Amino acid sequence: MAVARRARNWTYGLLANHIWSFAGRDSRADVSTTFLQPFVSFTTKTYTTFALNTESTYDWENKRWMVPLNATVAQMLKIGGQPIQLQLGGAGLRGPA
Repeated sequence: MAVARRARNWTYGLLANHIWSFAGRDSRADVSTTFLQPFVSFTTKTYTTFALNTESTYDWENKRWMVPLNATVAQMLKIGGQPIQLQLGGAGLRGPA
């Protein structure tokens, strides 16, 4: 599932899914995992974009969260008439909890 909205210079939304096992060999571990990715970004008039998102995963079998927080800044520009985007980002990780 994906939901997104753009309002002026802001873009925000959520990606989400859930996977689980229901068949297969008994020797394999059961799987039940939820993935949530809320995101928000702001683009300036000079096409600089600041973005923040998390790619959170919850393991229902082991009752654990993994919550990395990602931050990026990107700049659109033209080189020889060709538009390109340069991007720099970093991530912090909170998990397992």
